[in-house]
Amino acid sequence: MSKLKNFENLFADEPISENDKQKLFSEEEEKEKKSVSQEEEAELTVSPDCWKVLVVDDEEDIHAVTRTALKGFTYHGKGIEFYDAYTAKEAEKILKEHPGIALILLDVVMETNQAGLDLVKYIRGKMNNQFTRIILRTGQPGYAPEREVIVSYEIDDYKTKTELTSAKLFTVALASLRAYETLKGVDAINIRLQMQLKDWIRKEKDLILAKEKAEQNERIKMEFIEQLTEQIKGPIDIILDSTLEIRNEINHKISEDIQVMFDKMTYTGKRIVRAIQLILDLSEVNSGNYNLKPRMVDIKGVCEELINEQAFRLTEKSIKVVLNSETKKPLVKTDEYSIRQVLNNLTDNAIKFTNKGNVEINLSRNNNDELKIEISDTGVGIGRDFIPEIFKPFTRETEDFDHKHNGIGLGLALTKAYCKLNKLDISVESRKGRGSVFRVVFTG
Repeated sequence: MSKLKNFENLFADEPISENDKQKLFSEEEEKEKKSVSQEEEAELTVSPDCWKVLVVDDEEDIHAVTRTALKGFTYHGKGIEFYDAYTAKEAEKILKEHPGIALILLDVVMETNQAGLDLVKYIRGKMNNQFTRIILRTGQPGYAPEREVIVSYEIDDYKTKTELTSAKLFTVALASLRAYETLKGVDAINIRLQMQLKDWIRKEKDLILAKEKAEQNERIKMEFIEQLTEQIKGPIDIILDSTLEIRNEINHKISEDIQVMFDKMTYTGKRIVRAIQLILDLSEVNSGNYNLKPRMVDIKGVCEELINEQAFRLTEKSIKVVLNSETKKPLVKTDEYSIRQVLNNLTDNAIKFTNKGNVEINLSRNNNDELKIEISDTGVGIGRDFIPEIFKPFTRETEDFDHKHNGIGLGLALTKAYCKLNKLDISVESRKGRGSVFRVVFTG
C-alpha cells in the first residue's frame, strides 16, 4: 500500500484530522507544480553558488512537493540546489560525490524500516560529517519514536509529515541553513586558528633552536675569548713583570726621560690587559654567567684606589681628580668587582676626554638615603643625538674624534650591564664642548 495515503495534506497550512482526509495536493498546487518549466527545473538544480539540499524519500511526490514548497527560497542571496535520493544507498552515493550538502530532509522507512536512521549513523560516524543538518521527517512515527530517536541519533529536528506544512518547511530550511552556515564559519575559524597555532609552534621551535644555537655560539665565543686572554694577557703580564724588574734593577742609573718611558710602557701594557678584560667581562655578563657576591664596600676607598692607579696619566695630562664626600656613610652592600669596574670605566672616560680642567667625583646621599655618585668632567662632551647610543657595545662618537681618545667602545656598555645587575640607576648629562656628568644611584 502506498505510504502516501497515510500523509494527506502534507503541506497544508493547518494539519487536517484523519476524518477530514482530502487529496494530498490541491488543484492549484498541482497546476503550479506542473507549470515549472524545464528551464526553471534546471535553474533549481544546477545553479552555482546555491545551498545544497538532499531530499531522501521513497515517494516521488514528496520530492516534487518539497521543491514546490521551497520554490524561490533564498538565504543570503543564495537559492537551493536540490539532490534527490529514493533509498539510503542512493543518498550515500550522492553524499560521496557531492560534498557540501547543507541540509538533508530524511525519511525513516524506505528500503528497510530504519533505513533513514542507519543513514544518520553512516553520515555522523563513517563520514564524520557533523556539519550537514539532518531533519528527520516520518509518516510512520511508530517505527521511530521521537524521544528515542532524538536521544539516540545525532539529528537536528524530528517532524511528522502531517505537521510539516509549507510554512513550517520554510522555517525549518531557513533555521537549518543558518545553523549550517554558522557551524562552517566556526569550523573555518577553528582551522585558521589551528594553522596559526601550528605556525606559532613551528616558530617557537625555530626560536628554541635559534636560542640553543646562540647559546652554543656564546659558549664557543667565551671559550675563544678565554683562550685569547691566555694567549695575550699571559705574555703581557710577563712583559710588565720584566719591565718592573728591569726598572727596579737600574732605577738609580736611568735618567728622568727613561723613567717616563718605563711609566708609559707600564701604563700601556695595563691598558691592553684592561681592554682584554673588558671583552671577557662583557661576554660573561651577556651570557648570564656572572655571579654577584654582595658584601659591604667602602665606595670612597675604591675611588681613592682608582685615582692612584691613574697617577701617571693625570701627571701626563696636567689635570687632577678631586674626590668630595658629603656623606659620612660611603658604605654600601654590593658586588665589589662589578662596582669597581663601573667606577673605573666612568673615571677612565672622564680623564680620557678631559684635556684641561679637572675631574670631580662627588659622593652624597639623596632624600631616600641612597648613595649617589657623580663623576663630572670639563672634557669634550657628548653630542645630544649620540647620548642614546653611548651604552651600546662597540659604539663611539666619530665626530671630531681624536685618536688620542682611543678605545674599543665597551666600557660604557659593560658599565650599564653591571648597573642593571646591581640594581643601580645610571644617567648622563652632557653638552658638546662643556663636559659630562654621569650619575650612579644605589637604589637596591
